[in-house]
Amino acid sequence: LKTRGDGRKYIISLKTENWVLPSSQSDDMYQGYIQPKEGEWQEIILPFDKFLLTWKGKVLNEQSIMNRRNVISLSVATVADKEESFSLDIQWIKACNFD
Repeated sequence: LKTRGDGRKYIISLKTENWVLPSSQSDDMYQGYIQPKEGEWQEIILPFDKFLLTWKGKVLNEQSIMNRRNVISLSVATVADKEESFSLDIQWIKACNFD
């Protein structure tokens, strides 16, 4: 992704269809983390294998392989303990297969 940030950490969340129960309400949520430099455009590569399986924001002890073929949604959130202003510009996001 090409982004310009404010030096804060951000969570990139990918919701994927569950391997075991496709089309169910138990879709999987994987989270990866980025920390763009303040005020500087940069390209960040976040490999799929760096995303962690989570449930309600908590990393699960048992990790499973992400179903990359059926990504349902992508979201970006700031990591903060209190309500604060933030700045994150995203010029583009793309998925690449490096396998």
